[in-house]
Amino acid sequence: MAPKGVTPKVFSHKTSPCIKVYGGVPIHGCTPLFEVTGTTDMVSSFVVGTTKSKRGGVTSMEYAYDVLPLFFKEGKRLFQGKPWTFQQDGDGAHISKLTLKQLEDLGSEQNVHVMLDWPPMSPDLSSIDNLWALLDMKVEASHPTTLEQLRAHMRKAWEELSEGEVVRHLFHSMPRRMKLVLEKGGGLIEY
Repeated sequence: MAPKGVTPKVFSHKTSPCIKVYGGVPIHGCTPLFEVTGTTDMVSSFVVGTTKSKRGGVTSMEYAYDVLPLFFKEGKRLFQGKPWTFQQDGDGAHISKLTLKQLEDLGSEQNVHVMLDWPPMSPDLSSIDNLWALLDMKVEASHPTTLEQLRAHMRKAWEELSEGEVVRHLFHSMPRRMKLVLEKGGGLIEY
């Protein structure tokens, strides 16, 4: 429901609302979703001059200074001070010099192991990619027509997925997936 005096914008199929998010998936509970640049009507404070992402998404500056601190704060909460490992894919914003320096600083401050050597597109070995696909299916099935509806349906679907057995199942499938990838010589598997 829109606040009083605000009329929600209704989108056609040609101008569908878009929300771009980051989220973390440890085995025992997910982080909240973090909205980032690329979301309809959202512009990063870092999108100026040459720092604008060529893809229209998150820049290295936004990722390093806005997103990473949120992940590390949530990691501290979820792992309750115990050691943990931060893993991400090799997306350009994730591996820029600025981001790598920020990861080094945040990791050493909080005694977090940062796994840096990870392929940019490895859905067979990344449980979150499966979770994103499930989230997309649930949200699409709800047929949101406004940005507010999309945001509400996305958050509800994320909560349902992260609180159920889905995340645990995805983590427990990793040994089987790793074995299959090794058998295929690093090739794609059907998962």
